[in-house]
Amino acid sequence: MRTSKRILIIATALTLVIVSATNSRLSACTSFQLKSENDIVIAHSLNFGIVPSVPGAIYINQRDVYKTGYSWESLIQVNDDPPPNLIWKSKYGSVTFNTFGRELPDGGVNEAGLSIWEMGFDTRYPDDATKPKLFQCQWMQYVLDNHSTVDEVLDNADRMAIDGWGWHYFVGDKSGKTAIIDFVDGKPVVYSGSSLPLPLCCNSPYSDAMKWLSQHEGFGGELEIKQIFEEIPRFVYGAKLLQDFDQQNPVEYSFQILDDVSVNVRWSIVCDLNNMTVYWSTNLNKEIRYFSLTPDDFAHSDGPLMLDIEYPGPGDVKGEFVSYTDDANLALLRTVFERLFELSPGLKKATLDSQGADLDGFVRAITERVRDSDHTADHDILGNWTGGYSVTANDSLIDVPMTLKLFGNDDNLTGTLGDELSGIELPISNLSYNGGLLQFTVWNPETDDLSLYQLYLTAGQINGSAQLWTSNKQATVSLTR
Repeated sequence: MRTSKRILIIATALTLVIVSATNSRLSACTSFQLKSENDIVIAHSLNFGIVPSVPGAIYINQRDVYKTGYSWESLIQVNDDPPPNLIWKSKYGSVTFNTFGRELPDGGVNEAGLSIWEMGFDTRYPDDATKPKLFQCQWMQYVLDNHSTVDEVLDNADRMAIDGWGWHYFVGDKSGKTAIIDFVDGKPVVYSGSSLPLPLCCNSPYSDAMKWLSQHEGFGGELEIKQIFEEIPRFVYGAKLLQDFDQQNPVEYSFQILDDVSVNVRWSIVCDLNNMTVYWSTNLNKEIRYFSLTPDDFAHSDGPLMLDIEYPGPGDVKGEFVSYTDDANLALLRTVFERLFELSPGLKKATLDSQGADLDGFVRAITERVRDSDHTADHDILGNWTGGYSVTANDSLIDVPMTLKLFGNDDNLTGTLGDELSGIELPISNLSYNGGLLQFTVWNPETDDLSLYQLYLTAGQINGSAQLWTSNKQATVSLTR
């Protein structure tokens, strides 16, 4: 089966599973921020009413770990071994709540106090071959690995070609800044600052929800606010609950809001960003469990820690985390995909049957690709890279050979770029390298040409694009060692 066709079938099958829940009160995820003089809290609920519970695990992910990123299509390949689409080293440790196993979160918070969560949404992600493609869950892990603030997330939101079946994202940091990131018609649409007067996100477009809210009492209108569990009315009710926040305990009140704005809540999660304390409950275990973390908890040399999301409480369970094992990850993935395949035979056909694979081989392929990656030469950006860029001129495709030389270290990186058109080696400027993404400008004083390069690291390759500002053209770049 052609790759593009199989991606469409998989995405459609997963979307149908989710839409069968999200088009009613059965599934209604919520994320919001509560802020007081001394507290900043981010809360999230995962709702999925067509199943009695949602299995999952909590992971304490370590900093300074090399990661390899994949699209959904590459991630689930059983018979082939596709190369990663992006390589990076985690700058921050994080806590994540994962349904699809290690490195594939529903959301979480990192040690810098940045939090990100997903909610179902009618999404069309960017489709750009010059950008690294990451599965939507892994993109959230990437955000937590590499960014410390909402501004950093927004600055890099258009550097990825995310793929998946339709989410939008609520992000917040310990400064109190929040944002909602939608992907509409292949482009990020961001609400933040003055365009996000209420830090609340459900499953509808934020602008539509705010228009409805403006017609209700307390928000400029005359309609009475009622507790209704349909999509936009529950946003309106949630807005009232946020407005009513005063002297209540922010953690306890956050759990109350999550319960009051929707039914069929499966996970309720509250993150205290100032104190790095995470609280949660599930529909199978209403007891609130929690744990607090320090910087040392993100520096384990033997890999991440994990805990079953249904681990009994109540109270502090930090001491109950255990070292990650592939066997535990495989068991979680088997449970999750068995349920998904029962809900959608079409998904099983598109993922397993089309590859002649069984469930064990399928979940093992995913697990192998999300392991920590041992350091090799492929993980280093330093050195000499040769190849070129391709650009269309006068209706013809022109290939220009070039050499990129990068030296120094990751914290003090510099380099030169040479190509046959100029015949000279030019210094690069405005250089930044973070999370496998390389960006710099090159100015040729002889021709007064200025170019912006946006590149990314894969296994033994640097790919991406160059914006040739003087000629107003975009080129595709491909380099190897």
